[in-house]
Amino acid sequence: MNYNVGRNNPNFGKFKEQSPHWKGGRSSVGIGHYIIVYRPDHHFANREGYVREHRLVYEEYHKCSLLPWADIHHKNKNKQDNRIENLELISHGRHSRVTHTKYISDLRCLVCNGEQYIRPSGTPDWRFIDGLRVCPKCYERNRRAQKRKN
Repeated sequence: MNYNVGRNNPNFGKFKEQSPHWKGGRSSVGIGHYIIVYRPDHHFANREGYVREHRLVYEEYHKCSLLPWADIHHKNKNKQDNRIENLELISHGRHSRVTHTKYISDLRCLVCNGEQYIRPSGTPDWRFIDGLRVCPKCYERNRRAQKRKN
């Protein structure tokens, strides 16, 4: 049997543009994750020279250079849909709140099973009694009951 393995393989040592498997430097990271593009000279390139495509699309369309703390949000939550109408510039803190809203909105008070209280800043207002997540009303009720006992 004659296998083309290692140095016997005609493609051995061929990387990037020299390889017959080269797809122009565009690939996907994981299943359902971001598309990355080979741009070694870009200021957001990682060690291997790849940049997330949605950042490139946004920068090229708006003719700007993004700052490290600026995030690009995919409005339809499809990380591979890099159409400009699907991309939105957003701060990192706001992006975290937007992307984790479902998880946060599913939380309920463990005492009264009431819905969460949202501060004017948009963050949830939870208090903790012995490690249990409770709403401000239940927290105050518990605090008053503790005072009466003492």
